[in-house]
Amino acid sequence: MSAPKSDTATIEARKNRLLELLAEGKSQVEAAEILRSEGYPADPRTLRRDVTSMRGQWVKENMSQYDQWRDEHIAELNKLRDKLEDFLIPPEKRIELALAVIREDSKIKGTAAPSKSIVGHVSGPQLDALYLDIRQELLDADEETRQLALTMVRELVQSRRKEIINAELPQLSDGDITIQDGAETSSTDK
Repeated sequence: MSAPKSDTATIEARKNRLLELLAEGKSQVEAAEILRSEGYPADPRTLRRDVTSMRGQWVKENMSQYDQWRDEHIAELNKLRDKLEDFLIPPEKRIELALAVIREDSKIKGTAAPSKSIVGHVSGPQLDALYLDIRQELLDADEETRQLALTMVRELVQSRRKEIINAELPQLSDGDITIQDGAETSSTDK
């Protein structure tokens, strides 16, 4: 069975007191304890509903306050733009003022360029010491020298691969391999 319904005046008083407690930095749990000690019906579900309903009001109030603030600032910036027409202002100051107006205008209207940068972390061969050494050596070289160095490195790597493959694989002749029951075997396996 649910608790008895509160009257409208009690609900409004509880919401106002809840708002005060939250503004003081109290958590909803702490606010519930304080409200109960003050005699308000305040179970956690009720407070969650109160906070949810007040959030909608806060958003509307904040947006209207923000719109008012924005309109006032835009009006001030327009007055400053009009001052830019004054020829008594030295050219250096006029440029400084114009840049300040543009900066503020873009902040207020939300058209400013992003102020945060994106940083990427690279791992792999780009950070390999050998790669960096080779890159440093070839940094000031002309294109022909770079191509020659690249060709030499490729030939070196290719010749080293052939030696490793030849050294590690046993040499088998055609007569050494027979197929029994679908599996290959060599004469050395027998």
